[in-house]
Parts: sequence; structure tokens; C-alpha cells
Amino acid sequence: MMDIPFVTVNEVQTWVGNLITLPTDIDRLILRASELIRRKTYHRTDDTDRVEDVKNATCAQVEYWLQIDEASDITGPLGPMKIKDFSFNSRFTVLAPRARDLLLDAGLLYKGVDIGRNSYRGMDVK
Repeated sequence: MMDIPFVTVNEVQTWVGNLITLPTDIDRLILRASELIRRKTYHRTDDTDRVEDVKNATCAQVEYWLQIDEASDITGPLGPMKIKDFSFNSRFTVLAPRARDLLLDAGLLYKGVDIGRNSYRGMDVK
């Protein structure tokens, strides 16, 4: 069983590299990202064979918030806007695209029947 938070400050720093300076509230962001990942995976984070997938997705979520600001998750996306000839549609999502992809690949975002991590309709997928 994985305990929240799923990652450490050092793991996030390694993930984002030296180009991003971590904020003083990084522990809070890591905790929030861990809670979000657990909720979005329907608590499947307790599967110990997916520890690395969960850690990577958590780091990706923190990185996303460091890039676009966590406030978009609190207030929600702006939605479509138009000012004269300029139009804009916010494409920010709650779950970071990279975190979503990692969790999808790990089979952690499905509500339905678990057909196995490396299989599709009973056929082995490599």
C-alpha cells in the first residue's frame, strides 16, 4: 500500500530538473497532487506493482501545476472567450496531460473490467 504523499521533494526535483526552482510550498503541492492521483485512479494506487507509475504521474502533476499554476484547478478552466476578432478556449484540465497518459498506460484510469496491464481482449500486448 502506498502512503500519501507518493513522492518526495527530491523526486520532484529530479523529475523537473534544474530549470525549475521549486516553490516554498512544494510539500503542499506534492500532497495535493498525491490526493488528486489517488482520487482520479479510484484508489488503485494501493496496487504496489504500479508504484513507479503512480510516482511518475504525481511528479508530472506537480510539474504541470508549476508551469500553469495550481489556481486553474481551484477556479476551473476559463472556457471559451471572445474579444472582438480574438477568440480563446482554455484547454487546461485538472489532471496534467502527462500524468493522464502515464496513468492510462498503467491501466489506472479505467472504471471497467481489468483485462490486465499487457493484454487486450486476452491477447498479449508488448
